[in-house]
This record gives sequence, structure tokens and C-alpha cells, in this order.
Amino acid sequence: MILTREELQALWQENIEEYRGEIRIPWPKMNDDMAWMRVIISDQASQAEGKVTLFENLKVTDDCITLKLPDWWKMVQIYFQEKYGEKLGQVIMEKALVRLADEKLV
Repeated sequence: MILTREELQALWQENIEEYRGEIRIPWPKMNDDMAWMRVIISDQASQAEGKVTLFENLKVTDDCITLKLPDWWKMVQIYFQEKYGEKLGQVIMEKALVRLADEKLV
């Protein structure tokens, strides 16, 4: 069973190590979803001289973090929400992004 976004947020606050384990648990169709994300990111990289980032224009101050999300992010978000619904799609997207970061693809 995949935890809800609210359950994941609570776990983040209560026990970060359990959150890290939970967020990395595979989900059904994970391999297909990850393959699709790799295609989207590869396409974006080919259009951006081989550079793809997780965030753009990241600015950190003592009391604020601001950033711009790249175009591929929105395409991935739409894909997951259309495939899994808004709430579950958001959770699976977060899980997929963590996996991408683990693979150092972005």
C-alpha cells in the first residue's frame, strides 16, 4: 500500500529515516513510469544542450527558498496525475523524483 501525501509528510516530521525508506519502496508499474520519465528528461536534455536540472533559479536566504521548476517537471506531474489521479499521482511523482535523484539523472 502506498502512503498518502499527508502520511508521508507526517512521517517526514516524525522520523526522517522511516520516510527515506518509505519513499523508496517500489510501486506497481514503477519500471514503466521510470522509463517514461527517462524519455521525457532525455528529450529535455537534447533541447537544452545536454543539461537538465531538478530546479532552476534556486535562491536560498535565511528565511526563504525560491525556485523555478523546469518544463519537464510539469509534463511529469500531468502524466502521473492523469494515470493515478491527483492525490496518488502526487505521491508517486515524489517517489519517482527521489529515485531519479538517487540515480543522479537530474
